[in-house]
Amino acid sequence: MRQGREDGPVGPGCGRGNRAPCPSHPGSSSDGVRAAHERLRQLAGTLERQFLGKDEIIRLLMIAVVAGEHCVLLGPRAPPRAR
Repeated sequence: MRQGREDGPVGPGCGRGNRAPCPSHPGSSSDGVRAAHERLRQLAGTLERQFLGKDEIIRLLMIAVVAGEHCVLLGPRAPPRAR
């Protein structure tokens, strides 16, 4: 066995080591993937209701979060708030 970066020893098959079996192989369970997908859809729906007209930005931010990447938002400044 070879050493994984974070997971310790990594066994044969899919390169996934001691984590859940790969969904593309027979006999594996994809319930965790479905649950994560549903939670992300719920989160996106909640954010879209809070930030009207920002659906594309929310979708792109969600992709960045899932991919573990950084995201920079550029645009006009928000108007100052009235006191």
